[in-house]
Amino acid sequence: MTVTVSLFGEYRKYAAKAELRLELPEGATAAVVADRLGIPRTPSLWVLVDGRRAPLGEPLRDGGTVAFFQPVGGG
Repeated sequence: MTVTVSLFGEYRKYAAKAELRLELPEGATAAVVADRLGIPRTPSLWVLVDGRRAPLGEPLRDGGTVAFFQPVGGG
């Protein structure tokens, strides 16, 4: 299956481009993508799967999207 991966903020350094397409085996999860790109599993890692916040264990679908980002706070 093919998924589109978007990397934001600090996670941009884990790929040559901010958005890329990856071929993954059926049943792959967001954790598989993070591992393949070398993205560390830290408490500040947020994942969106198909536009909604999801855990790293969230299964992906063919043609789906996964985004990695770090929330920004302030006030």
